[in-house]
Amino acid sequence: MKHKSLFLAAVFLSAVFMVSCKKEAGKPEVKSLTFDYKELVKDLNTPYKDFAKKYAENINIRDDYAALIMLKGVCTVEGKDYGLNIIASGDIHGNIAKIVAQPMNEDNSKVLWNHFTGNSSKLGYGAFIEAKYKTLDGSGTLTSQEEAMSFFDSHSAISSTFLTSFAYAGGNVRLALLLSTGNFAFLIMNNYLTLDETVLRGWPGVTYTDLVTAMFVLSKEKDKSLFFERAEDLLGNRFTVEAFNNEKNGKVKTVDAVLDETVFSTWDKVLSVWKSYAKGEGKLNLGTLKTVKVYKDGKEVSGAFNTVDEMLADLEKKGRPSDAIYEVTFAKDVFYIAITLDAETLKVQGFISE
Repeated sequence: MKHKSLFLAAVFLSAVFMVSCKKEAGKPEVKSLTFDYKELVKDLNTPYKDFAKKYAENINIRDDYAALIMLKGVCTVEGKDYGLNIIASGDIHGNIAKIVAQPMNEDNSKVLWNHFTGNSSKLGYGAFIEAKYKTLDGSGTLTSQEEAMSFFDSHSAISSTFLTSFAYAGGNVRLALLLSTGNFAFLIMNNYLTLDETVLRGWPGVTYTDLVTAMFVLSKEKDKSLFFERAEDLLGNRFTVEAFNNEKNGKVKTVDAVLDETVFSTWDKVLSVWKSYAKGEGKLNLGTLKTVKVYKDGKEVSGAFNTVDEMLADLEKKGRPSDAIYEVTFAKDVFYIAITLDAETLKVQGFISE
C-alpha cells in the first residue's frame, strides 16, 4: 500500500480551499442547491454513486478517481445569496465520508463564519464539543463556546486557524466550523475515526506533522502522539486510537487501537471482538496470518499454541489471561497488524516491520 493513498482520502482539510472551480467545457449550467446541513447529514455513509445520482442536477465537478463531487450551492444570509462549493469526498469503501461547504468567493468567508458561528443555537448544531486555534503565538483548545467566540473576535483571522465543533445526531455526527487564514468552511463528518486498514497500514511511516494537519478536526494532540477518543472498526466495535511519533525520523511509528471496555464491559463481549480479529474476519482485511504467540514476564513462551483455534479454545475454557499476553499477527508486505490480549486491554496495533 502506498502512503500517498492516505492523503488522497485523508488530507481533505488542507485541500478544501484549493479545489478548482473550473467547469467542464460545454457543460450546461447546473442548478444551485440550497445549503441545508441537516439534509446533507443524511448523506453521510451512503454510497458515493447514490450521492452522485441524487444531486446530478447540482454537480459542477465530478472526479471519480479522487472520489470527489463538487455541487453548486447557495446560502442566504440576511436576504443576500452567497454562492457555495459543496464538496463531498468518498472513502475506500465507496461511501460518502465527509461533506464540506465553502464560499465560491473567499471574500465572503467572514460573513459566513459570523453567520454560522453566531447562530449556532438557532441553527441547532447540537452539543458543543470544543474549539481549537492556531495563531502566530501558539495553539490550544478552548472549552466553552463563549470563550471561543471571545478569543476568535480578539485575534486576526488572516494569520490564524479557528475551529469550533459540535456533536449532532445523537453525537454520531460532527459539525465543524473552520476559518483558516481567512477562508471559511462548514464540515460535516462522522464524530469518530473509522478504524480500518487505511489507518492501521496507511498511517505508520507517514510524516507525523502531515497527519496532525490532516486530522486536525477530529484529533487531540498530545506531547508525542495524536489521540482519537472514539474510533469504530468496520464491525462496529469501539476503540480509542493513538498514533505515536517517532522522534528520530518524524514519522508515525505505530498506531495503537485499544478496545473501549466501558462499552464492551464483559469478558464474553471482549472475547467476541478478539475472535473476529484473531480469526482474521474478512471485512477487516488484516492480511496473512504470521504468528500465534504467548508472552510471560517479557519472554515468549515456546510452543504455547500452534494455531489460532488452539489459542481460542484455551481462552474459552480458562477465560481472560491474568499473567500473560496473547498475540496474533497478520501482514501485508512490510505492514503488520498485531492483536494482543492481556488482563487489562485488547489492543490492535499497526506498524512497519523493521
